[in-house]
Amino acid sequence: MGMAQKDVNFVGGGISEKRTIETLQHIYDQLQMINHVLDNKVDDAVLETFQRHNQQVNVTMKEKASVCSKQHD
Repeated sequence: MGMAQKDVNFVGGGISEKRTIETLQHIYDQLQMINHVLDNKVDDAVLETFQRHNQQVNVTMKEKASVCSKQHD
């Protein structure tokens, strides 16, 4: 996945180089925070799905054990 690159002359646009760097750093920090939050949400969703699957497996195994014990009685 490539990123488009374009040279932009912020200084010529009336924005100081220092302010531009601060703004870009702020944007980067915000993106990092968003990425972290999304990673946590994905982790939570995977864990929840895994737990639901395990519960269903447990129910199925109990049902099979119950059927097997009734067949032996």
